[in-house]
Amino acid sequence: ELSRQRARLMMRQGRLSEAQSHLEDALKRFPDSLELRGQLVELATLRGTLTDSATKRYIDELYDAYDAGKAKT
Repeated sequence: ELSRQRARLMMRQGRLSEAQSHLEDALKRFPDSLELRGQLVELATLRGTLTDSATKRYIDELYDAYDAGKAKT
């Protein structure tokens, strides 16, 4: 939770590269976190990198989680 809040603050300050690095590091520590994946997709939207292969993978993993009932809107 703290990692996501810190990254959100960085995003608000326009420090998008730092936020991405921070979120990717957090995802390594918490590989099952759907919230981190969602925030990385949000960040990709801000950066205009939705077609990036890692972002596509995060989106697919989020859809899979929804389909499996592990995530709700």
